[in-house]
Amino acid sequence: MKNRDIKDKKSKQKLLWAFFIIFIMISSSAAFVYNFFVTNNTTNNKTKTEYKGYKFNLNENGGWQTNYKGYNIEFYYLPNELDDINIDSIKLNENKIYLAYNASEVHQSILFNIQRISYILLLNDKIGTPSCIEEKNCPDIPIVECKGSNKVIYFNKVDSNFDKDKVLISEDNCYIISSDDTGINKVTDKLIYKIIGLA
Repeated sequence: MKNRDIKDKKSKQKLLWAFFIIFIMISSSAAFVYNFFVTNNTTNNKTKTEYKGYKFNLNENGGWQTNYKGYNIEFYYLPNELDDINIDSIKLNENKIYLAYNASEVHQSILFNIQRISYILLLNDKIGTPSCIEEKNCPDIPIVECKGSNKVIYFNKVDSNFDKDKVLISEDNCYIISSDDTGINKVTDKLIYKIIGLA
């Protein structure tokens, strides 16, 4: 009788484990199906949009992409998401614009955004020249200063949160963009929109 009780107990445990595993499999399958339909139904309407004749598509990274002069250009934000950022003071009339940073405090996000602006300037027959604001740790690129005769956009990464009223400062011939990564990405997107005529 004792042997039979042990066998019954083991059978019940096996049966409980089997039900538990079946429950997990069914609930995870249901969650997958639910997530698939909810995600597809709610985001399909938001994967494409149009702004002033430009078609924007949501890319796999969560950013936006549009075609400009036959090239796919990527953005973090749509133009209307940046309406509260005022960059009217930035004039990009010169053929050569220096895109400066502090080499002692360089961040990948700044270098990436400098490349983005340089690329768009090049598509518009202008030169975006990476440069340093001071000589310390500067690679073999020009060193510029705000008091010089050249137009300079200076990217200054700070740890404080994005503040649309303090992100852009004009000083002599410099436009100083001071913000965290989010703010620098927003202002860079807005600058690119300005260059291509969408801001």
